[in-house]
Amino acid sequence: MMEEMRKAAKAVYEKSSYEEKEELNRLFKIMDRDGDGKISFAELARFMESADAHTRALFNLADQNGDGFLQFDELFMLSYLCSSGRPLCDACGVFIVGLFFTCTHCRLTNLPECRSYDLCIPCYRETKFEHEHTEFDDNYTLLFKMQHLLLSASQASTSSGVGKKGQTEALETLSSMASIVSFMGDLASVFLS
Repeated sequence: MMEEMRKAAKAVYEKSSYEEKEELNRLFKIMDRDGDGKISFAELARFMESADAHTRALFNLADQNGDGFLQFDELFMLSYLCSSGRPLCDACGVFIVGLFFTCTHCRLTNLPECRSYDLCIPCYRETKFEHEHTEFDDNYTLLFKMQHLLLSASQASTSSGVGKKGQTEALETLSSMASIVSFMGDLASVFLS
């Protein structure tokens, strides 16, 4: 699974603009306080103002060669992990790299905030959590449901005779939903490739 994420991160980097690559270079130099060409956990923790278990877990995931430091390509992997929106398990706190379960109610009713309740497979399987809702879907099923909602909303707005203003508002809502669906699609593509 991590190898697929590394490939995805590399592809994103290769498709990045010159300015984005320069910004990452600048960030690397800022984090590398001692100028040795690599970032220690202490340097990362100081930059992020956090030395908690989550920061350590992200550092360890990005440290591809296991030498205890992040080289430039590993910093991009860390950046990719942080920007990809992959969740932490709300029950045990582990960073979820692969398939996960999410509370369907929380995910679908909080779209603008995109705050959900996510679980790794072991916590879901062993019911190692307490949550107010009971319906959970894996990320693939949720993607399907969100795409279905998007399609249904689109069809309803065009067939209901809604005026131009109403259609514009519906399209804006669909656009915000589409960004969530796109994120879930990106997430699914990592697992399907």
